Amino acid sequence: MEEFIPNDPEIADSGTHLIPVFCKWIQGKYNSRGKKAIIKINGHFYEMWIARRGKKWWGFRCGKHKDGCGFRLQIKPLNKEENHPDFWKRENWVIIPGSSPQIHTCESLSKSELTHQQFHGAVKQANYLSYIFF
Repeated sequence: MEEFIPNDPEIADSGTHLIPVFCKWIQGKYNSRGKKAIIKINGHFYEMWIARRGKKWWGFRCGKHKDGCGFRLQIKPLNKEENHPDFWKRENWVIIPGSSPQIHTCESLSKSELTHQQFHGAVKQANYLSYIFF
């Protein structure tokens, strides 16, 4: 299984509100087809939802936007073909600096909650694969 985000040595850097660190894509907590982007700002992790899929960049908003957080972000895929095997890998995505005039006004995800979501997603995927092949 892949390294959990809080323990991953590649994500040791801590971003700022102008240039957050893009950590990884994870499966949605309730919608297994959905994907969430996880970013790191000042040592805290936040989940971002896809709000817009454009030709040049994708727009994201904070997972807690319904609670009033106005943080938005633009991330640009280097390889734009979604069927390519490396499309969803971390190295394919570049954050556009300064794309959000807002800062996060919500609480960040705890490391245990983030690890639980990743583990839950991996278990769902393993159960799905065992259902298909066995």
